[in-house]
Amino acid sequence: MNISLEQARQWVDKPLYTEDIIYNELEVDKIIAVIHIADEEESEHCTVKKLAAQLKGGSEIETCQNIWEFMRSNIKYVADKLGYERVRKANRVIQDGEADCKSFTVTTNSLLRANGIKSLYHM
Repeated sequence: MNISLEQARQWVDKPLYTEDIIYNELEVDKIIAVIHIADEEESEHCTVKKLAAQLKGGSEIETCQNIWEFMRSNIKYVADKLGYERVRKANRVIQDGEADCKSFTVTTNSLLRANGIKSLYHM
C-alpha cells in the first residue's frame, strides 16, 4: 500500500499550529510525561482517523506494516534543537512531513489506536 504524504494530508484534521506541546530544557522523565500528555490528547481527539482507515489492512499485522511503511516513507526525521523539546500532535506531523522520535511515536501510536491496535511505549 502506497499512500503519499499529499494524499495523507487530505485525510487528517487541519492543524491549527497551536497544537504543539513545547517545553524548554526538560529532564528525560519530564519529556516522557509530555509525550504521555500529547498521546492522551490524541486518544481523546484523534486527528488522524480518516488516514488510519486508509492504512487498515486485512489483518492486524498488515495494518501495522502499512502504518510503518507510511511513516518510514513519508515522515522525515528532524531532531529538536538542543535545549528545546517539542512534541507535535499527529495531524501536525502529517502536515509538516517531519518529526523527531517523540512526535513520531505519538503519531504512530495514534494511527495504531485508531485501528484498534493496542501499543505500549518502551523507554
